[in-house]
Amino acid sequence: MAFKDPKVRLLKRVMSALSEEYFCAQWPDGNEYRLWADLTGEKVCGRRGFGITAEERAELRLAHEVAGGWIVWSDEVGRIVFLSDAEWQEHLKSESQRLTPR
Repeated sequence: MAFKDPKVRLLKRVMSALSEEYFCAQWPDGNEYRLWADLTGEKVCGRRGFGITAEERAELRLAHEVAGGWIVWSDEVGRIVFLSDAEWQEHLKSESQRLTPR
């Protein structure tokens, strides 16, 4: 899917390039969580980051801040979608609760 907003396209380009570099796939399963783990330095939804460099982390952080959100895979629509920061945080909370054993 082509995003219309150039800020979102930039974020997608950075996220896709990093997953290609580290996983040899444009959007591998859990890409959004692995890259967020790299950005935050914490395990996210049971996933560790790719181990990107400090320079790559700075680029990813900048793209995230400019776009004001994050790109995720949506099983519901069968493609990647953009979530605002608030939507992304809510998604992370929901996904973490879903994955936590009771």
